[in-house]
Amino acid sequence: MKKYLFLLSILFVQLVLGKNVDFKKRKYNGLDFNSTKDEIVRKLGNPKKIFNPNYECGFLSGDEQGDGYFTLDYGKIKYTGNTKEKYLLEKITFENKKVVLFYGKNRLTSVTTFTQLSKIFGKKFKENGSFLIPSINGDDGIKIELKNGKLVQMEYWSPC
Repeated sequence: MKKYLFLLSILFVQLVLGKNVDFKKRKYNGLDFNSTKDEIVRKLGNPKKIFNPNYECGFLSGDEQGDGYFTLDYGKIKYTGNTKEKYLLEKITFENKKVVLFYGKNRLTSVTTFTQLSKIFGKKFKENGSFLIPSINGDDGIKIELKNGKLVQMEYWSPC
């Protein structure tokens, strides 16, 4: 009986939370969510700035993970990582329609609405605020920020 209640509670949580994010579906300018520095520079050119983000904790913390991390800052786009683990698309700011992120077949831009995001991710969004969507394969996920019903930012998130 306890086994069935446990399984029902897991199913209920999945229904309430909606779908989880699949990082393999995220592409920016032909780049995968995880790309090498050479691939990123080949597609986007040299970054405006390269720096050590010095995160205190999380999956991009050099102290916690035992390796150094660097951010390739392109302004609206930031990739963070290292040569050992590759660089992941950490942050994308949707300032205008020219900034496009693909999630599978879905085109995400500054005009993507909270209603469209609800259909894509199977989760209810409000017109304003930040919303966390966990990944399908781990403890991390993405944080989506909406303002006036439109997508303004998407950011990688990991627990501390």
